[in-house]
Amino acid sequence: MKEFKKINIKEIIKDKRGSPVVEEGLLIGIAIVGILIFLGLIFGLFDWINEALSSLFDNLNLSLIYLFIYLFYY
Repeated sequence: MKEFKKINIKEIIKDKRGSPVVEEGLLIGIAIVGILIFLGLIFGLFDWINEALSSLFDNLNLSLIYLFIYLFYY
């Protein structure tokens, strides 16, 4: 029968071999979160610009329609 090794938490914490790998993994995770936040802000800005321009052109179109109605029907 196979014997199971007892896991000692203190030894795992003191082991220096996995430390750089854990550190790199954490840094990569933080970098990914930062990039996702940055992309979210950029796409949010593009969304806001799109809505602002759409509203501007809708109002401009409506103003031109009212101007033509005023000029040609009165």
